[in-house]
Amino acid sequence: MKYRWVHRKESIEKKEIDALCEEHVLSPFLAQVLYSRDIPQEDIRTYLLPQLRLLDPAGLDSAFRNGVEAFSQALLSGSPVAVWGDYDVDGVTSSALVHHVVTAHGFPIHCHIPKREDGYGMTQEGIYYLSTQGIRTILTVDCGITDRGPVEYARSLDIDVIITDHHIPPHELPNAVAICNPKLCKTAYQHFAGVGVAFIMMAMVNRYLADYTGITVDMREVLDLVALGSIADLVPLQGQNRIIVKNGLLLLKEARREGIRALKEVVGMRGSSPVTAGQVGFTLAPRINAAGRMGHAKEAFLLLTTQDRDEAVRLAHVVNEYNQQRQQEEERITHEAKSQAELLCDRLSLVVYKEDWHHGIIGIVASRLVETYYKPSIVLCRDGEIIKGSARSIAELDLYDALCDCRDLFLRFGGHTVAAGMSLPPENLEAFIKRFEEAVIKRIGTEPYIPSLHIDGTLSFSFAREVSFRDDIESLQPFGIKNSEPVFISPQLTLKNVQYFGDASSHAVLTLYDDTSGITLQAKAWHLASEFTTFDIGREIEVVYSPTIEEYKGIPHSTLKLKDWNWVA
Repeated sequence: MKYRWVHRKESIEKKEIDALCEEHVLSPFLAQVLYSRDIPQEDIRTYLLPQLRLLDPAGLDSAFRNGVEAFSQALLSGSPVAVWGDYDVDGVTSSALVHHVVTAHGFPIHCHIPKREDGYGMTQEGIYYLSTQGIRTILTVDCGITDRGPVEYARSLDIDVIITDHHIPPHELPNAVAICNPKLCKTAYQHFAGVGVAFIMMAMVNRYLADYTGITVDMREVLDLVALGSIADLVPLQGQNRIIVKNGLLLLKEARREGIRALKEVVGMRGSSPVTAGQVGFTLAPRINAAGRMGHAKEAFLLLTTQDRDEAVRLAHVVNEYNQQRQQEEERITHEAKSQAELLCDRLSLVVYKEDWHHGIIGIVASRLVETYYKPSIVLCRDGEIIKGSARSIAELDLYDALCDCRDLFLRFGGHTVAAGMSLPPENLEAFIKRFEEAVIKRIGTEPYIPSLHIDGTLSFSFAREVSFRDDIESLQPFGIKNSEPVFISPQLTLKNVQYFGDASSHAVLTLYDDTSGITLQAKAWHLASEFTTFDIGREIEVVYSPTIEEYKGIPHSTLKLKDWNWVA
Protein backbone atom coordinates (compact mmCIF):
# COMPACT_ATOMS: atom_id res chain seq x y z
CA MET A 1 0.00 0.00 0.00
CA LYS A 2 1.30 3.43 -0.95
CA TYR A 3 0.78 6.42 1.31
CA ARG A 4 0.08 10.13 1.20
CA TRP A 5 3.07 11.92 2.70
CA VAL A 6 1.95 14.56 5.17
CA HIS A 7 4.40 16.77 7.04
CA ARG A 8 3.26 17.35 10.61
CA LYS A 9 4.63 20.88 10.26
CA GLU A 10 4.69 22.72 6.95
CA SER A 11 7.90 24.41 8.01
CA ILE A 12 10.36 23.84 10.84
CA GLU A 13 11.26 27.01 12.73
CA LYS A 14 14.93 26.63 13.67
CA LYS A 15 14.75 29.30 16.35
CA GLU A 16 11.93 27.41 18.09
CA ILE A 17 13.88 24.15 17.89
CA ASP A 18 16.92 25.90 19.36
CA ALA A 19 14.78 27.35 22.16
CA LEU A 20 13.44 23.90 23.05
CA CYS A 21 16.97 22.48 23.07
CA GLU A 22 18.18 25.18 25.44
CA GLU A 23 15.22 25.30 27.82
CA HIS A 24 14.76 21.54 28.22
CA VAL A 25 18.32 20.37 27.50
CA LEU A 26 17.27 18.36 24.45
CA SER A 27 19.11 17.13 21.37
CA PRO A 28 18.06 18.74 18.05
CA PHE A 29 16.54 15.40 17.04
CA LEU A 30 14.35 15.15 20.13
CA ALA A 31 13.38 18.81 20.01
CA GLN A 32 12.34 18.48 16.37
CA VAL A 33 10.07 15.50 17.09
CA LEU A 34 8.41 17.21 20.06
CA TYR A 35 7.99 20.42 18.06
CA SER A 36 6.48 18.64 15.06
CA ARG A 37 3.97 16.87 17.31
CA ASP A 38 2.89 20.03 19.13
CA ILE A 39 3.75 18.72 22.58
CA PRO A 40 3.02 21.77 24.80
CA GLN A 41 5.99 23.24 26.63
CA GLU A 42 4.39 22.53 30.00
CA ASP A 43 3.86 18.84 29.11
CA ILE A 44 7.34 18.05 27.77
CA ARG A 45 8.77 16.93 31.10
CA THR A 46 5.76 14.70 31.79
CA TYR A 47 5.96 13.26 28.28
CA LEU A 48 9.66 12.43 28.57
CA LEU A 49 9.50 11.30 32.22
CA PRO A 50 6.02 9.77 32.71
CA GLN A 51 6.34 8.93 36.40
CA LEU A 52 3.63 7.09 38.32
CA ARG A 53 3.19 9.97 40.76
CA LEU A 54 1.74 11.93 37.83
CA LEU A 55 -1.33 9.68 37.62
CA ASP A 56 -4.36 11.91 38.15
CA PRO A 57 -7.16 10.28 40.21
CA ALA A 58 -9.49 13.28 39.87
CA GLY A 59 -13.11 12.26 39.35
CA LEU A 60 -12.61 8.55 39.89
CA ASP A 61 -13.14 8.23 43.66
CA SER A 62 -16.79 9.21 43.46
CA ALA A 63 -17.39 7.33 40.20
CA PHE A 64 -15.92 4.06 41.49
CA ARG A 65 -16.79 4.34 45.20
CA ASN A 66 -19.94 2.17 45.12
CA GLY A 67 -18.20 -0.60 43.20
CA VAL A 68 -15.14 -0.54 45.46
CA GLU A 69 -17.23 -0.73 48.62
CA ALA A 70 -19.55 -3.46 47.31
CA PHE A 71 -16.69 -5.66 46.10
CA SER A 72 -14.57 -5.13 49.21
CA GLN A 73 -17.46 -5.88 51.55
CA ALA A 74 -18.28 -9.06 49.62
CA LEU A 75 -14.71 -10.24 50.17
CA LEU A 76 -14.68 -9.28 53.85
CA SER A 77 -18.01 -11.02 54.47
CA GLY A 78 -16.64 -14.32 53.18
CA SER A 79 -19.21 -14.38 50.38
CA PRO A 80 -17.93 -16.45 47.40
CA VAL A 81 -16.73 -14.04 44.71
CA ALA A 82 -15.89 -14.50 41.02
CA VAL A 83 -14.18 -12.32 38.44
CA TRP A 84 -15.71 -12.61 34.95
CA GLY A 85 -13.23 -11.75 32.21
CA ASP A 86 -13.03 -11.75 28.45
CA TYR A 87 -10.99 -14.21 26.38
CA ASP A 88 -8.66 -11.66 24.75
CA VAL A 89 -5.42 -10.24 26.16
CA ASP A 90 -7.19 -7.30 27.80
CA GLY A 91 -9.67 -9.59 29.54
CA VAL A 92 -7.08 -12.16 30.58
CA THR A 93 -4.67 -9.58 32.01
CA SER A 94 -7.55 -7.84 33.79
CA SER A 95 -8.58 -11.14 35.39
CA ALA A 96 -5.00 -11.90 36.40
CA LEU A 97 -4.63 -8.43 37.93
CA VAL A 98 -7.76 -8.85 40.07
CA HIS A 99 -6.57 -12.32 41.11
CA HIS A 100 -3.16 -10.91 42.09
CA VAL A 101 -4.56 -8.23 44.40
CA VAL A 102 -7.37 -10.27 45.95
CA THR A 103 -5.25 -13.32 46.74
CA ALA A 104 -2.44 -11.11 48.10
CA HIS A 105 -4.95 -9.94 50.71
CA GLY A 106 -5.67 -13.57 51.57
CA PHE A 107 -9.06 -13.99 49.91
CA PRO A 108 -10.02 -16.73 47.44
CA ILE A 109 -11.57 -15.74 44.13
CA HIS A 110 -13.03 -17.82 41.32
CA CYS A 111 -11.97 -16.84 37.79
CA HIS A 112 -14.49 -17.34 34.99
CA ILE A 113 -13.31 -16.73 31.43
CA PRO A 114 -15.75 -18.06 28.82
CA LYS A 115 -14.67 -19.96 25.75
CA ARG A 116 -14.78 -17.87 22.59
CA GLU A 117 -17.60 -20.01 21.22
CA ASP A 118 -19.69 -19.01 24.25
CA GLY A 119 -19.65 -15.45 22.97
CA TYR A 120 -18.42 -12.14 24.32
CA GLY A 121 -19.64 -10.91 27.70
CA MET A 122 -21.88 -12.41 30.32
CA THR A 123 -24.24 -15.28 29.50
CA GLN A 124 -27.08 -16.91 31.41
CA GLU A 125 -25.38 -20.29 31.10
CA GLY A 126 -22.20 -18.97 32.70
CA ILE A 127 -24.09 -17.19 35.45
CA TYR A 128 -26.08 -20.32 36.25
CA TYR A 129 -22.87 -22.34 36.46
CA LEU A 130 -21.37 -19.85 38.89
CA SER A 131 -24.53 -19.99 40.99
CA THR A 132 -24.10 -23.75 41.33
CA GLN A 133 -20.60 -23.05 42.69
CA GLY A 134 -22.11 -20.84 45.39
CA ILE A 135 -20.94 -17.53 43.86
CA ARG A 136 -22.84 -14.56 45.28
CA THR A 137 -20.88 -11.66 43.73
CA ILE A 138 -19.50 -11.28 40.20
CA LEU A 139 -16.99 -8.60 39.24
CA THR A 140 -16.76 -8.17 35.47
CA VAL A 141 -13.58 -6.94 33.80
CA ASP A 142 -13.40 -5.74 30.19
CA CYS A 143 -17.07 -6.61 29.67
CA GLY A 144 -20.56 -6.21 31.08
CA ILE A 145 -21.57 -2.71 30.03
CA THR A 146 -24.02 -4.03 27.39
CA ASP A 147 -25.21 -7.11 29.34
CA ARG A 148 -28.62 -5.93 30.58
CA GLY A 149 -30.31 -9.32 30.18
CA PRO A 150 -27.62 -11.42 31.90
CA VAL A 151 -27.38 -8.93 34.78
CA GLU A 152 -31.13 -9.19 35.34
CA TYR A 153 -30.80 -12.97 35.30
CA ALA A 154 -28.04 -12.78 37.90
CA ARG A 155 -30.26 -10.62 40.11
CA SER A 156 -33.00 -13.25 39.86
CA LEU A 157 -30.50 -15.72 41.34
CA ASP A 158 -29.56 -13.26 44.13
CA ILE A 159 -26.12 -12.67 42.61
CA ASP A 160 -24.71 -9.15 42.78
CA VAL A 161 -22.93 -7.91 39.65
CA ILE A 162 -20.32 -5.15 39.75
CA ILE A 163 -19.26 -4.03 36.28
CA THR A 164 -15.85 -2.67 35.35
CA ASP A 165 -15.57 -1.97 31.65
CA HIS A 166 -14.17 0.49 29.15
CA HIS A 167 -16.39 -0.10 26.14
CA ILE A 168 -18.84 2.53 24.94
CA PRO A 169 -21.92 2.48 27.20
CA PRO A 170 -25.33 1.87 25.60
CA HIS A 171 -28.25 4.25 26.10
CA GLU A 172 -29.79 1.95 28.71
CA LEU A 173 -27.34 0.58 31.26
CA PRO A 174 -27.53 -2.79 33.05
CA ASN A 175 -29.17 -2.75 36.48
CA ALA A 176 -25.94 -3.71 38.26
CA VAL A 177 -24.97 -3.02 41.86
CA ALA A 178 -22.33 -0.64 40.50
CA ILE A 179 -20.84 0.29 37.12
CA CYS A 180 -17.24 1.50 36.96
CA ASN A 181 -16.54 2.84 33.48
CA PRO A 182 -14.47 6.00 32.86
CA LYS A 183 -16.63 6.80 29.85
CA LEU A 184 -19.51 7.52 32.24
CA CYS A 185 -17.62 10.33 34.01
CA LYS A 186 -15.31 13.20 33.14
CA THR A 187 -11.83 11.95 33.97
CA ALA A 188 -8.40 11.67 32.38
CA TYR A 189 -8.97 7.92 31.93
CA GLN A 190 -11.43 8.02 29.01
CA HIS A 191 -9.19 5.91 26.80
CA PHE A 192 -8.09 3.27 29.29
CA ALA A 193 -8.29 -0.38 28.28
CA GLY A 194 -10.22 -2.79 30.46
CA VAL A 195 -7.03 -3.68 32.33
CA GLY A 196 -6.43 0.01 33.03
CA VAL A 197 -9.91 0.29 34.54
CA ALA A 198 -9.26 -2.87 36.57
CA PHE A 199 -5.98 -1.34 37.77
CA ILE A 200 -7.72 1.79 39.08
CA MET A 201 -10.53 -0.26 40.63
CA MET A 202 -8.17 -2.65 42.41
CA ALA A 203 -5.89 0.16 43.59
CA MET A 204 -8.93 1.55 45.44
CA VAL A 205 -9.95 -1.90 46.68
CA ASN A 206 -6.37 -2.39 47.88
CA ARG A 207 -6.55 0.76 50.00
CA TYR A 208 -10.00 -0.20 51.32
CA LEU A 209 -8.96 -3.72 52.34
CA ALA A 210 -5.70 -2.59 53.93
CA ASP A 211 -7.59 -1.21 56.95
CA TYR A 212 -9.00 -4.70 57.61
CA THR A 213 -6.23 -7.07 56.50
CA GLY A 214 -3.18 -5.03 57.45
CA ILE A 215 -1.79 -5.80 53.97
CA THR A 216 -0.99 -3.24 51.30
CA VAL A 217 -0.19 -4.59 47.85
CA ASP A 218 2.40 -2.65 45.87
CA MET A 219 0.30 -1.86 42.79
CA ARG A 220 3.46 -1.32 40.77
CA GLU A 221 3.79 -5.13 40.76
CA VAL A 222 0.84 -5.50 38.36
CA LEU A 223 1.92 -2.89 35.83
CA ASP A 224 3.38 -5.61 33.61
CA LEU A 225 -0.17 -6.92 33.17
CA VAL A 226 -1.46 -3.39 32.53
CA ALA A 227 1.11 -2.82 29.79
CA LEU A 228 0.34 -6.15 28.11
CA GLY A 229 -3.42 -5.62 28.03
CA SER A 230 -3.30 -1.92 27.12
CA ILE A 231 -0.92 -2.34 24.18
CA ALA A 232 -2.81 -5.38 22.88
CA ASP A 233 -6.10 -3.45 23.02
CA LEU A 234 -4.66 -0.64 20.89
CA VAL A 235 -5.38 2.21 23.28
CA PRO A 236 -3.81 5.62 22.56
CA LEU A 237 -0.42 5.81 24.24
CA GLN A 238 -0.88 9.34 25.49
CA GLY A 239 -1.49 10.96 28.86
CA GLN A 240 -2.38 8.55 31.64
CA ASN A 241 -2.05 5.52 29.37
CA ARG A 242 1.52 6.53 28.52
CA ILE A 243 2.37 6.65 32.22
CA ILE A 244 1.13 3.18 33.11
CA VAL A 245 2.37 1.52 29.90
CA LYS A 246 5.86 3.06 30.06
CA ASN A 247 6.27 1.89 33.65
CA GLY A 248 4.73 -1.49 32.86
CA LEU A 249 7.28 -2.09 30.12
CA LEU A 250 10.04 -1.65 32.70
CA LEU A 251 8.44 -4.42 34.75
CA LEU A 252 8.16 -6.64 31.68
CA LYS A 253 11.90 -6.20 31.25
CA GLU A 254 12.48 -7.47 34.79
CA ALA A 255 10.11 -10.42 34.19
CA ARG A 256 9.50 -11.07 37.87
CA ARG A 257 6.34 -12.99 36.98
CA GLU A 258 7.22 -16.61 36.18
CA GLY A 259 4.82 -16.71 33.25
CA ILE A 260 6.26 -13.58 31.67
CA ARG A 261 9.81 -14.88 32.00
CA ALA A 262 8.86 -18.23 30.48
CA LEU A 263 6.96 -16.55 27.64
CA LYS A 264 9.89 -14.29 26.81
CA GLU A 265 12.23 -17.25 26.72
CA VAL A 266 9.97 -19.39 24.53
CA VAL A 267 9.94 -16.65 21.87
CA GLY A 268 13.73 -16.31 21.96
CA MET A 269 14.09 -13.29 24.23
CA ARG A 270 16.35 -13.23 27.26
CA GLY A 271 14.39 -13.29 30.48
CA SER A 272 15.78 -9.92 31.53
CA SER A 273 15.92 -8.25 28.11
CA PRO A 274 14.12 -4.93 27.49
CA VAL A 275 10.64 -5.13 25.99
CA THR A 276 9.21 -2.56 23.59
CA ALA A 277 5.55 -1.92 22.83
CA GLY A 278 6.17 -3.43 19.40
CA GLN A 279 7.45 -6.66 20.93
CA VAL A 280 4.36 -6.82 23.12
CA GLY A 281 2.02 -6.20 20.20
CA PHE A 282 3.66 -8.55 17.71
CA THR A 283 5.33 -11.21 19.84
CA LEU A 284 4.03 -11.61 23.41
CA ALA A 285 0.38 -10.55 23.16
CA PRO A 286 -0.45 -12.74 20.12
CA ARG A 287 0.55 -15.83 22.10
CA ILE A 288 -1.67 -14.88 25.02
CA ASN A 289 -4.47 -14.15 22.57
CA ALA A 290 -3.92 -17.45 20.78
CA ALA A 291 -5.05 -19.41 23.83
CA GLY A 292 -8.49 -17.79 23.63
CA ARG A 293 -8.61 -18.12 19.85
CA MET A 294 -7.50 -21.73 19.44
CA GLY A 295 -7.96 -23.30 22.89
CA HIS A 296 -9.13 -21.79 26.17
CA ALA A 297 -8.03 -18.40 27.52
CA LYS A 298 -7.93 -19.92 31.00
CA GLU A 299 -4.55 -21.42 30.07
CA ALA A 300 -3.19 -17.93 29.40
CA PHE A 301 -4.66 -16.78 32.72
CA LEU A 302 -2.90 -19.62 34.51
CA LEU A 303 0.35 -18.71 32.73
CA LEU A 304 0.12 -15.17 34.11
CA THR A 305 -0.80 -16.22 37.65
CA THR A 306 1.25 -19.34 38.35
CA GLN A 307 4.19 -19.06 40.74
CA ASP A 308 5.61 -22.43 39.71
CA ARG A 309 8.53 -22.20 37.29
CA ASP A 310 8.00 -25.61 35.66
CA GLU A 311 4.28 -24.97 35.20
CA ALA A 312 5.02 -21.58 33.66
CA VAL A 313 7.40 -23.14 31.14
CA ARG A 314 4.83 -25.81 30.25
CA LEU A 315 2.07 -23.24 29.73
CA ALA A 316 4.35 -20.95 27.73
CA HIS A 317 4.93 -23.80 25.29
CA VAL A 318 1.19 -24.50 25.18
CA VAL A 319 0.28 -20.93 24.17
CA ASN A 320 3.18 -20.86 21.71
CA GLU A 321 1.79 -23.98 20.04
CA TYR A 322 -1.65 -22.35 19.90
CA ASN A 323 -0.05 -19.37 18.20
CA GLN A 324 1.53 -21.56 15.53
CA GLN A 325 -1.89 -23.10 14.84
CA ARG A 326 -3.38 -19.61 14.72
CA GLN A 327 -0.82 -18.45 12.18
CA GLN A 328 -1.59 -21.36 9.86
CA GLU A 329 -5.33 -20.80 10.07
CA GLU A 330 -4.92 -17.05 9.68
CA GLU A 331 -2.95 -17.49 6.46
CA ARG A 332 -5.70 -19.64 4.93
CA ILE A 333 -8.57 -17.37 5.94
CA THR A 334 -6.75 -14.19 4.92
CA HIS A 335 -6.14 -15.61 1.45
CA GLU A 336 -9.83 -16.50 1.05
CA ALA A 337 -11.01 -13.18 2.49
CA LYS A 338 -8.79 -11.20 0.12
CA SER A 339 -10.16 -13.20 -2.81
CA GLN A 340 -13.63 -11.97 -1.84
CA ALA A 341 -12.41 -8.43 -1.18
CA GLU A 342 -10.92 -8.17 -4.68
CA LEU A 343 -14.46 -8.49 -6.05
CA LEU A 344 -15.66 -5.56 -3.91
CA CYS A 345 -13.26 -2.91 -5.17
CA ASP A 346 -16.11 -0.50 -5.97
CA ARG A 347 -17.26 -0.41 -2.34
CA LEU A 348 -16.16 1.92 0.47
CA SER A 349 -16.46 -0.89 3.02
CA LEU A 350 -15.58 -4.57 2.96
CA VAL A 351 -17.89 -7.22 4.40
CA VAL A 352 -16.78 -10.78 3.67
CA TYR A 353 -18.33 -14.04 4.85
CA LYS A 354 -17.70 -17.74 4.80
CA GLU A 355 -19.38 -20.27 7.04
CA ASP A 356 -16.32 -22.32 8.01
CA TRP A 357 -13.96 -19.49 8.95
CA HIS A 358 -12.66 -19.81 12.51
CA HIS A 359 -14.44 -17.32 14.77
CA GLY A 360 -11.25 -16.90 16.78
CA ILE A 361 -9.30 -15.67 13.75
CA ILE A 362 -11.70 -13.31 11.98
CA GLY A 363 -10.65 -10.26 14.02
CA ILE A 364 -7.04 -10.62 12.88
CA VAL A 365 -8.16 -11.12 9.29
CA ALA A 366 -10.27 -7.95 9.47
CA SER A 367 -7.12 -6.08 10.50
CA ARG A 368 -5.24 -7.60 7.55
CA LEU A 369 -7.93 -6.35 5.16
CA VAL A 370 -7.66 -2.83 6.56
CA GLU A 371 -3.87 -2.95 6.16
CA THR A 372 -4.20 -4.08 2.54
CA TYR A 373 -7.15 -2.04 1.26
CA TYR A 374 -7.54 0.75 3.84
CA LYS A 375 -11.28 0.32 4.08
CA PRO A 376 -13.50 -0.41 7.10
CA SER A 377 -13.60 -4.20 7.11
CA ILE A 378 -15.89 -6.81 8.65
CA VAL A 379 -15.21 -10.53 8.55
CA LEU A 380 -18.12 -12.87 9.29
CA CYS A 381 -18.47 -16.60 9.92
CA ARG A 382 -21.17 -19.05 10.96
CA ASP A 383 -21.48 -20.15 14.58
CA GLY A 384 -24.35 -22.59 14.93
CA GLU A 385 -27.59 -20.83 14.06
CA ILE A 386 -26.13 -17.32 14.02
CA ILE A 387 -23.49 -15.31 12.19
CA LYS A 388 -20.65 -13.78 14.17
CA GLY A 389 -18.46 -10.95 12.98
CA SER A 390 -15.42 -8.90 13.86
CA ALA A 391 -14.85 -5.40 12.51
CA ARG A 392 -11.87 -3.06 12.19
CA SER A 393 -11.85 0.54 11.00
CA ILE A 394 -9.70 3.22 9.42
CA ALA A 395 -8.69 6.43 11.19
CA GLU A 396 -11.35 8.49 9.42
CA LEU A 397 -14.35 6.42 10.60
CA ASP A 398 -15.87 5.96 14.06
CA LEU A 399 -16.75 2.30 13.65
CA TYR A 400 -19.03 2.02 16.67
CA ASP A 401 -21.02 5.04 15.52
CA ALA A 402 -21.46 3.56 12.02
CA LEU A 403 -22.59 0.22 13.42
CA CYS A 404 -25.23 1.99 15.49
CA ASP A 405 -27.07 2.62 12.21
CA CYS A 406 -27.43 -1.17 11.92
CA ARG A 407 -28.20 -1.98 15.57
CA ASP A 408 -31.72 -3.27 14.79
CA LEU A 409 -30.15 -6.04 12.64
CA PHE A 410 -27.94 -7.39 15.44
CA LEU A 411 -28.54 -9.86 18.20
CA ARG A 412 -25.61 -8.26 20.05
CA PHE A 413 -22.88 -5.80 19.25
CA GLY A 414 -20.32 -3.61 20.98
CA GLY A 415 -16.84 -2.20 20.75
CA HIS A 416 -14.81 0.96 20.17
CA THR A 417 -14.21 3.54 17.49
CA VAL A 418 -11.71 1.28 15.69
CA ALA A 419 -12.78 -2.28 16.61
CA ALA A 420 -16.09 -4.01 17.27
CA GLY A 421 -17.87 -7.35 17.28
CA MET A 422 -21.39 -8.39 16.47
CA SER A 423 -23.75 -11.31 16.00
CA LEU A 424 -26.83 -11.43 13.76
CA PRO A 425 -29.32 -13.90 12.34
CA PRO A 426 -28.45 -15.18 8.83
CA GLU A 427 -31.56 -13.64 7.31
CA ASN A 428 -30.23 -10.16 8.17
CA LEU A 429 -26.89 -10.58 6.41
CA GLU A 430 -27.74 -8.96 3.06
CA ALA A 431 -29.49 -6.04 4.74
CA PHE A 432 -26.50 -5.55 7.01
CA ILE A 433 -24.01 -5.45 4.14
CA LYS A 434 -26.13 -2.79 2.40
CA ARG A 435 -26.79 -0.72 5.54
CA PHE A 436 -23.19 -0.73 6.68
CA GLU A 437 -21.99 0.55 3.31
CA GLU A 438 -24.59 3.33 3.53
CA ALA A 439 -23.47 4.18 7.07
CA VAL A 440 -19.83 4.43 5.94
CA ILE A 441 -20.67 6.65 2.94
CA LYS A 442 -22.80 8.91 5.14
CA ARG A 443 -19.80 9.55 7.40
CA ILE A 444 -16.77 9.66 5.11
CA GLY A 445 -18.17 10.26 1.61
CA THR A 446 -17.88 8.28 -1.60
CA GLU A 447 -14.16 8.65 -2.36
CA PRO A 448 -11.70 6.01 -1.09
CA TYR A 449 -9.18 7.24 1.47
CA ILE A 450 -5.43 6.97 1.03
CA PRO A 451 -3.67 6.38 4.36
CA SER A 452 -1.37 9.15 5.52
CA LEU A 453 2.23 8.91 6.65
CA HIS A 454 2.86 11.74 9.09
CA ILE A 455 6.43 12.95 8.69
CA ASP A 456 8.29 14.62 11.54
CA GLY A 457 10.81 16.32 9.27
CA THR A 458 14.14 15.55 7.64
CA LEU A 459 17.02 13.69 9.26
CA SER A 460 20.48 13.36 7.81
CA PHE A 461 22.17 9.99 7.64
CA SER A 462 25.04 11.45 9.62
CA PHE A 463 22.78 11.84 12.64
CA ALA A 464 20.74 8.66 12.04
CA ARG A 465 24.01 6.74 12.17
CA GLU A 466 24.94 8.06 15.59
CA VAL A 467 24.30 5.53 18.34
CA SER A 468 24.14 8.50 20.74
CA PHE A 469 20.53 9.12 19.76
CA ARG A 470 19.56 5.75 21.23
CA ASP A 471 18.50 7.47 24.46
CA ASP A 472 16.37 9.90 22.47
CA ILE A 473 14.50 7.06 20.78
CA GLU A 474 14.01 5.38 24.15
CA SER A 475 12.59 8.57 25.70
CA LEU A 476 9.96 8.78 22.93
CA GLN A 477 8.74 5.23 23.53
CA PRO A 478 6.38 3.49 23.92
CA PHE A 479 5.29 3.75 20.29
CA GLY A 480 1.76 2.88 19.30
CA ILE A 481 -1.63 4.48 18.73
CA LYS A 482 -1.39 8.31 18.91
CA ASN A 483 2.36 8.08 19.58
CA SER A 484 3.84 6.57 16.46
CA GLU A 485 7.50 6.05 15.72
CA PRO A 486 9.22 9.22 14.48
CA VAL A 487 9.20 9.24 10.70
CA PHE A 488 11.57 11.20 8.48
CA ILE A 489 12.03 11.85 4.79
CA SER A 490 15.44 11.27 3.28
CA PRO A 491 17.42 13.30 0.79
CA GLN A 492 17.94 11.72 -2.62
CA LEU A 493 19.76 8.40 -2.15
CA THR A 494 21.27 5.68 -4.30
CA LEU A 495 20.21 2.06 -3.95
CA LYS A 496 23.49 0.15 -3.71
CA ASN A 497 22.28 -3.38 -2.96
CA VAL A 498 19.25 -5.57 -2.23
CA GLN A 499 19.26 -8.69 -0.06
CA TYR A 500 16.32 -10.90 0.86
CA PHE A 501 15.47 -12.68 4.10
CA GLY A 502 12.64 -14.33 6.03
CA ASP A 503 10.12 -17.00 5.09
CA ALA A 504 9.90 -17.27 1.30
CA SER A 505 12.36 -14.32 1.20
CA SER A 506 9.44 -11.95 1.68
CA HIS A 507 11.51 -9.18 3.33
CA ALA A 508 14.37 -7.13 1.93
CA VAL A 509 17.38 -5.22 3.24
CA LEU A 510 18.22 -2.18 1.13
CA THR A 511 21.71 -0.70 1.19
CA LEU A 512 21.27 3.06 0.71
CA TYR A 513 24.01 5.61 0.02
CA ASP A 514 23.68 9.31 0.84
CA ASP A 515 25.98 11.22 -1.50
CA THR A 516 25.71 14.41 0.57
CA SER A 517 27.12 12.90 3.76
CA GLY A 518 29.00 10.02 2.14
CA ILE A 519 27.29 7.62 4.56
CA THR A 520 25.76 4.23 3.77
CA LEU A 521 22.98 2.75 5.92
CA GLN A 522 20.73 -0.28 5.61
CA ALA A 523 16.93 -0.16 5.61
CA LYS A 524 14.66 -3.11 6.29
CA ALA A 525 11.66 -3.35 3.98
CA TRP A 526 9.24 -5.70 5.73
CA HIS A 527 6.91 -7.69 3.43
CA LEU A 528 8.15 -5.64 0.48
CA ALA A 529 10.72 -7.93 -1.14
CA SER A 530 8.68 -8.14 -4.33
CA GLU A 531 8.96 -4.36 -4.80
CA PHE A 532 12.75 -4.37 -5.14
CA THR A 533 14.89 -6.37 -7.56
CA THR A 534 18.57 -6.46 -8.37
CA PHE A 535 17.70 -4.54 -11.56
CA ASP A 536 16.90 -1.55 -9.31
CA ILE A 537 20.46 -1.34 -8.01
CA GLY A 538 21.95 2.00 -8.98
CA ARG A 539 18.60 3.82 -9.17
CA GLU A 540 17.99 7.04 -7.25
CA ILE A 541 15.38 6.77 -4.53
CA GLU A 542 13.73 8.94 -1.89
CA VAL A 543 12.51 7.10 1.20
CA VAL A 544 10.37 7.73 4.26
CA TYR A 545 11.80 5.86 7.23
CA SER A 546 12.00 5.45 10.98
CA PRO A 547 15.48 5.34 12.51
CA THR A 548 15.95 2.42 14.89
CA ILE A 549 18.65 0.90 17.02
CA GLU A 550 19.25 -2.85 16.87
CA GLU A 551 21.66 -5.01 18.82
CA TYR A 552 23.81 -7.80 17.46
CA LYS A 553 25.83 -9.76 20.01
CA GLY A 554 25.25 -6.95 22.49
CA ILE A 555 26.60 -4.24 20.16
CA PRO A 556 24.08 -1.54 19.13
CA HIS A 557 23.97 -0.30 15.54
CA SER A 558 21.74 2.00 13.52
CA THR A 559 19.31 0.77 10.92
CA LEU A 560 16.27 2.17 9.18
CA LYS A 561 12.73 0.85 8.95
CA LEU A 562 11.35 1.61 5.49
CA LYS A 563 7.84 3.10 5.48
CA ASP A 564 7.45 4.22 1.87
CA TRP A 565 9.51 5.36 -1.13
CA ASN A 566 9.52 7.11 -4.47
CA TRP A 567 11.85 6.33 -7.36
CA VAL A 568 13.60 9.50 -8.49
CA ALA A 569 15.08 8.09 -11.67
